[in-house]
Amino acid sequence: MEIHYFQRYSGAENVATNNTLLLISRLYTYKAELFYSVINKLIGKEDQVEADKFGLSITQQNRKGDSIPDGVISQIGFNIVIETKLSDSFGDRQIESHINSMEDHANSALLTLAPVPLNSAKENKMKEFVKTRNNERKNPLSHIHITFAEMINLISAKLAERDYELQDVLEEYREYCSASGLLSNADRLMRAVAVGGTFDENMKFNLYYDPASRGYTQHKFMGLYKDKMIRAVGKIDKIVEVELIDNEVVLVGGSKGEKITDEQRVNIKDAIVAGFEKNSYELASGHKFFLVDKFYETCYQKTTSGGLMGKKFFELNVIAPTLLSKKPIADDIDVEKLAEELSKLTW
Repeated sequence: MEIHYFQRYSGAENVATNNTLLLISRLYTYKAELFYSVINKLIGKEDQVEADKFGLSITQQNRKGDSIPDGVISQIGFNIVIETKLSDSFGDRQIESHINSMEDHANSALLTLAPVPLNSAKENKMKEFVKTRNNERKNPLSHIHITFAEMINLISAKLAERDYELQDVLEEYREYCSASGLLSNADRLMRAVAVGGTFDENMKFNLYYDPASRGYTQHKFMGLYKDKMIRAVGKIDKIVEVELIDNEVVLVGGSKGEKITDEQRVNIKDAIVAGFEKNSYELASGHKFFLVDKFYETCYQKTTSGGLMGKKFFELNVIAPTLLSKKPIADDIDVEKLAEELSKLTW
């Protein structure tokens, strides 16, 4: 069974697999060398898999004996069998069946895909299965576990800023993963947005706004980008949709039971007025407002060529590991110290 642009699946795991395989296939269609670079990274064998013009197969739910893996990516030179879960609930019998059914080809790997890392017990069990199977094989196979967030980061790292088409596809995949609860890193994500002429108002009113119709990935931090630099960072307190009715700010969307303070209400109203007076923006309806506790000034310099096209996500525990653990509690993060740390870094 081949992957499809238009879903045939109702099961969430099958949908997640189909969308992931579709993303990978778009890499191949767009630029084959990007595809092979990602494949090599996935199987942990840099530059071992070479481009081949023939025989690439990306399939889903194909039975082989007792094994029905969620997906398979294969070609002469490599074979990746994929099992997807919405947690770390990989069954021993299913995994062992996949491993035992894999043919003795070079660069073979079982790839498990989930929102969260494997716990040590499951990881050790998979290592046991692989070790036992490799005693019977000429070409050893391997096991790789990757989260949806790590898959996004892997592909993002391979894309150049000028790869606009693939950047858009990856962003849509990120939004799908976020909406489906497949990302476990929202508490450590910073979304940098190009603000240009609204920077002063963003800082003054401690907010950012987007059209309500525009999808977005869950994130906890907001960075304001202007003139080759992220110039401020803030922690998001609330995300609300409002309308200005009879000169009063009225909530029409947001988290269930959401409330805003009197100060936030005044800031939103003043931002709506300033947006119209300064830039002729119609913000009185149809917009989400991302309200931060406070924007702290920083100087996170972009050293690569070109400006920021729209937005970019940063995983803060990767770029500022001295402040953040792998699983930070967002409420415990000192944003002022984060701003100071970012000022020492470049991207």
